[in-house]
Amino acid sequence: MPQFVLFEIAYVLASFYEVPAPRIREAIRATKEFPGVIVTGDCSWNHILEYWPDPFSSITDAAIVGVALSRNYQAIATFDKKLVRRMKGLGVESYY
Repeated sequence: MPQFVLFEIAYVLASFYEVPAPRIREAIRATKEFPGVIVTGDCSWNHILEYWPDPFSSITDAAIVGVALSRNYQAIATFDKKLVRRMKGLGVESYY
């Protein structure tokens, strides 16, 4: 299963069905555990689900930081000051 399908699940559940983020997180975890499901891509879903929806309210922000942490990147190039504050607490710096 390409990882964009999991992002699509999160988007549809949040946008159309107004499902709270913690329930979406559990739905994604359950989907990943179905027999025969193999998640492909660069995102570390363990990191994403660990950091979303808290401390990152955005699954996209959690994915950005999750990739940085799983690949041992030292910094992320972003101008998003809220993201910078949250990711610094996890040891990820901003280039700017």
